[in-house]
Amino acid sequence: MKVSRIRFWWCPQCNGVYKKVGLESRIQMYEVPGETVVMGTIECGRCHTVYQARDIWSGKHDLPREHWKEFRSATGERIEL
Repeated sequence: MKVSRIRFWWCPQCNGVYKKVGLESRIQMYEVPGETVVMGTIECGRCHTVYQARDIWSGKHDLPREHWKEFRSATGERIEL
């Protein structure tokens, strides 16, 4: 599975933004030849919407690019790994 190098994911239900904890190790673990099974769910801490972990790590819910500049200004965080 291709792991997104964007360090933050976004909940489209409530606009919550969360850091992908352990991204570097996930990249090493999941980016291997063949199909990797990613199981489990990740819950939004604000609205409690549940997402498939595979969708979070693959980038389906990455922080949208149009919000990067504002987010970087507010937090000082680097967006991409």
